[in-house]
Amino acid sequence: MNMRVIARKNVLGNLQRYLAYFLSCVFSVTIFFIFSSFIFHPDVNPENIYGAGLVVPGLISCLVIIVVFSLFFVAYSNSSFLQVRKKEFGMLSLFGMTKSQLRRLVYYEQTAISLVAIIAGIGVGLLFTKLFYLIMSAFLDMKVPISFQLVPKALMLTAIGFFVLFQFMTFFSFFQIKKSQIVDLLSARQKPKPMPKFSKWLVFLSVLSLASCYYLAYTAGIMKMLIRMFPILILVLIGSYFFFTQSSVAFIRALTKRKASFYKGTTIITRSNNLFRIKDHAVMLFLATIITAVIMTASGVIFMFYTDLKNQVETTSPQAIGWVEHHADTFQALKPKDVEKELEQAGEKIAYKVNELAIPITFDSDSTGMMIAESSYNKVAKEKGFEQVKLKKGEAFFNFPYPYVNMEILPIGKKAEIQIGKEHETFLIKPQSNEGVLVPQGRASTLLIVPDNEFKETLAKIPEHEQVRLMGYELENWEGAVEVSEKLEKMVADDHQTAFLARAPGYQVFKKALALTLFLGLFVSCLFFVIQGSFLYLRLFTEVEDTKIQMLALRRMGVTKEEMKKILSRQISFLFFIPFIGGAIHATFAFKSLSNMLGSNLLVGSLTVFGIYFAFQLAYYAVTRYIYVRTVLR
Repeated sequence: MNMRVIARKNVLGNLQRYLAYFLSCVFSVTIFFIFSSFIFHPDVNPENIYGAGLVVPGLISCLVIIVVFSLFFVAYSNSSFLQVRKKEFGMLSLFGMTKSQLRRLVYYEQTAISLVAIIAGIGVGLLFTKLFYLIMSAFLDMKVPISFQLVPKALMLTAIGFFVLFQFMTFFSFFQIKKSQIVDLLSARQKPKPMPKFSKWLVFLSVLSLASCYYLAYTAGIMKMLIRMFPILILVLIGSYFFFTQSSVAFIRALTKRKASFYKGTTIITRSNNLFRIKDHAVMLFLATIITAVIMTASGVIFMFYTDLKNQVETTSPQAIGWVEHHADTFQALKPKDVEKELEQAGEKIAYKVNELAIPITFDSDSTGMMIAESSYNKVAKEKGFEQVKLKKGEAFFNFPYPYVNMEILPIGKKAEIQIGKEHETFLIKPQSNEGVLVPQGRASTLLIVPDNEFKETLAKIPEHEQVRLMGYELENWEGAVEVSEKLEKMVADDHQTAFLARAPGYQVFKKALALTLFLGLFVSCLFFVIQGSFLYLRLFTEVEDTKIQMLALRRMGVTKEEMKKILSRQISFLFFIPFIGGAIHATFAFKSLSNMLGSNLLVGSLTVFGIYFAFQLAYYAVTRYIYVRTVLR
């Protein structure tokens, strides 16, 4: 029997152990091949496809992420496989196999698995490439879908790139075999584990780091987040690592001291197993938690941006068509009759019109804005379903339709001096409104709302050509009004282009971009999920022989099969759901930061993301539990 035959028999004999690793490799190769086929397709270039210049860099970034994670995953998997096979290698060495022959055996095994994974990954990729082209063509609004063809450059890059990656990691694993002695290999699985210890200082550091990063994330706005981003990232990594390596040991040891529950049923076995294995599982749990947090945060952010986009656009663009006439006595930018004519020809129904007078103002030395009457604000606010306001004489409040900026125009509850032309007036500033009511273009981005009588008195002092008119048309079905909006924008006089704002074109561009990002992110998130699940699967099956011995001993002591299933289920659920809980907590505070920046509550929407992820995790757990319990108790 030669070395190649032994390698083949070893792979087939350990197929169950290699299964998750193999499928993860296949999935990585598949996604890499599909993405690279699109990137290197001859029809995909900025000249042929509008938006290709934005999509291709995004896909290249995805390829880099796939390679980095694949490299890390293969390194971790190889290390785990060699660790669990130490006794086997010791026996082979005892029977006369040299270290050179051991390395050759491992090389043949790893090369066989990698070649099959590459071929299978490319094969699966070819099956789904056409579907991927069709979906991408729809996102990019292509009249003729991208033609299906085998892209040689993508094929070569995928095959050679992953083969080199697998070979590199195989050669790297040789160092573990080289430094191992026969006696160490034979006794590797027989060494008793000491009682896990922890440092009180490191426990305190983990709690302090997590509490600090959660506080910084919870209280961060859009400006503070730019400064706090890296400190939060560093703190969450430090806190999570020491939580699993130190705090978890302290927590489980504290549970074992609760005698009433510790000696109840099979709890003594479950907690003891978790206590003595937590150190071995710590790094894996840390990695799984971080990956889970990244998946849920990234997927959640894109998903919630997509679902909340309409609300955000309606805030920053209060009317479907809006513009500012800088001289109230004449229409220089657009004539209302022309706008209404174009809308009628396009079949668009007008929900309501806006035509309100405003006065340019200056405040806080050099800040500019517009003053409007309370009745003007309330009229439009009522149309939009917002709360109407009632001001007393001498009171005023600002309207600033950018809630994610989290900026207070002037201190609330204090009197402020407002300059109107050459005159000055003083108002008591009431709480600010961040709802989109009137077109926020130029000075109109900041509106000061004052009582009607005071506005009329001020307006009477301002020449008509210095007054401003805020115009707008809300449409019943504005989402599809892209063509008429673009046509009206072209009709705007050249020197008034910055005064015009249309909602539909920007909304459709952002919607397609986010939908495309969500679609591509789904692939990468699935890859991360599979890799994270494979970490857990691999960790369980590296300990399967030890678990079999333990279950055999328990059976001899009178423990029933159902009780053993219960013990194993708790052991598996600990590994599968602790990272989910940790990742969900990290993601919750990330969503809170995003909510602060956008000025809207995204925490409710995050429950959808958590629910979807939990459903997948539960399914993965159920499959793994079935295979693992059957293997152990067989």
